[in-house]
Amino acid sequence: MYDDSIRNDIIRAIAYFENDYLAEILLKRYPNFSPDEKLEVIHTLSSRPNYGSLLTQAIDRGDIKRNEVPVYIARILLRIVGNRFLEVWGPIEGISPNTEAKFLKYQKLLTNNALDEANPYIGKQIFKQTCISCHKLHGEGGLVGPDLTGANRTDINYLLGNIVTPNAIIRDDYKMTIVSTDDGMVYSGVIKSENTHFLELRVANLQEPVKIPKSQIMDREITAMSMMPEGLIEHLSDQQIINLFSYLRNLSPMHIEN
Repeated sequence: MYDDSIRNDIIRAIAYFENDYLAEILLKRYPNFSPDEKLEVIHTLSSRPNYGSLLTQAIDRGDIKRNEVPVYIARILLRIVGNRFLEVWGPIEGISPNTEAKFLKYQKLLTNNALDEANPYIGKQIFKQTCISCHKLHGEGGLVGPDLTGANRTDINYLLGNIVTPNAIIRDDYKMTIVSTDDGMVYSGVIKSENTHFLELRVANLQEPVKIPKSQIMDREITAMSMMPEGLIEHLSDQQIINLFSYLRNLSPMHIEN
């Protein structure tokens, strides 16, 4: 037996082995994993085309719920699985034509009264499930996207603008880069640095950047899109959205158990 504290490391390590049997073990044990471990499983199973196919089948069967799969992972699966994934998931890319309607809907929903009566502690849990793998807030979270601690989070319209239309204005250092290597691995993240020999990529759910030898890179694509997808909160209920925004606009750290 091994200590539960290293379970995430073991799940993550499976990405380096092209072995469907290991992927099937992860899928079989998936229901018993914690939310953090489930996210690690989803990242691992989006790291290779054969794993991506097994993950797509699990989503199609309902073994893994769609709202457990971040949309940035769906983008990777589209590239490594292809049309079969589209048949299961539906459209992913593109700017929604009803953006203005969404703004109005959320503005009506996120009233001061609703936010004052919301539960920011539940909102933090939703933040951990939806945003924390890429964004840091009050010292917790990933480094793929901007640190939200100093953002103008008390302005609901500012938050909505960045969440509903994340691709409106994208700084070059936050554009999504997809890298395929000659050993079959697929990485998605934002570039931290590069030199003649190595590319360092900040990847969701990892604190340290992935260092990829350029001699191993088979394909590299810099997209015109942000790592943060549109439709990020569309799978949430109205009350979940209110709780999330209640937490986001809170300027003080909130300590809750995992």
